[in-house]
Amino acid sequence: MQETRTEALSTGNPTYWPTDLGKIPDLIDFFQIWNIPAQYLQIEERYDLHSNHTPIHLILSENIIQKENNPVLVNRRTDWESFRHSLEGKINVILPLRNEEQLDGEVEKFLVDIQQSVWENTPEITRRTNGNNYPKEIRDLIAEKRKARRRWQQKRDPQDRTELNNLAQQLKREVRELNNDSISAYPRELCNDNNTDYSLRKAPKKLNRPVMQIPPIRETDGTWARNNEQKAQRFADTSGTYIATARETGRNRNDDRGHCS
Repeated sequence: MQETRTEALSTGNPTYWPTDLGKIPDLIDFFQIWNIPAQYLQIEERYDLHSNHTPIHLILSENIIQKENNPVLVNRRTDWESFRHSLEGKINVILPLRNEEQLDGEVEKFLVDIQQSVWENTPEITRRTNGNNYPKEIRDLIAEKRKARRRWQQKRDPQDRTELNNLAQQLKREVRELNNDSISAYPRELCNDNNTDYSLRKAPKKLNRPVMQIPPIRETDGTWARNNEQKAQRFADTSGTYIATARETGRNRNDDRGHCS
């Protein structure tokens, strides 16, 4: 594979299941690919046949395959403080455990309570691909254009110049057509429900809304307020200082008026 510059593609799971329980399952079935981007490939396991091998199925698409994200229990947006309060409200420590069946039932209930508390306090993160995810045809056209430009820079042959101009114009047309298709498909994907985070309502607001930069907030000791609780406490302390200063200023003005009179 190193000599031919090929890659191995598999599910990562064992495909051979020996009948001898003393032997370890192994991965011996895989595909060998060359010069095919992973965005166009999807590999799946098949359980149609009952044997000591798990068949694998490779899908080769002409368009980019949108693959589902791996399911996770928590992420970086999990609110652990709310999770703790939610889990404490579900736990009942007063219930006595008298036999093994009650113990197993409470353990299973505790695991379910942990999962439900995590799901309630973990928002879903929508992953987006950064930059332009161009199809393979356009990337191949870009590679041909770069080769033609290299030949023109080295030889200065008018025929190479003509080929470079033709490739550049063809690339512009392909990119323009792809962008037009993407713009036409964007309104059709908008929906007014919670699954798309109410994208239909938010789309018109993004057209003329300026980007507002939120400045950071610094604590009295010089550190930065990172979470909402620290920011709210900083605002509360600042408001209390302003109120005390305003009261002191008003008291001094009253004293000055009494002195003048």
